[in-house]
Amino acid sequence: LIGRVEAAGNVRVSDFTSRCTSTGRAIVGSSVLFGLWHALPAWSTISVYQTGAIRDAGAAASVGVVVGGVVITGIVGAGLAWLRLRTDSLAAPVLVHVAANSASYLAAFAIARWL
Repeated sequence: LIGRVEAAGNVRVSDFTSRCTSTGRAIVGSSVLFGLWHALPAWSTISVYQTGAIRDAGAAASVGVVVGGVVITGIVGAGLAWLRLRTDSLAAPVLVHVAANSASYLAAFAIARWL
């Protein structure tokens, strides 16, 4: 959810939510969108790096993994929205997102080297 952009470049989600809906609904809506946004990358990752267990279980297992990933990512999105509202800054959730992505890439690299 994007509100009005101030001269300093700070996105004011609170302005948007106060005009359009409650804060809780805005967090739920943005979290659902955040989770769904990550569905295609999750599906692509599974199709490229299928492990034996997922490949042997078939398409239903792949769908289950993607749905689980979307749910978990949606929960993370709620946390990021809460952090945005709590800090009144977009920088905090962006930095947390960058740190989480960086950690996951490093972990995947380490696991790939280990296997």
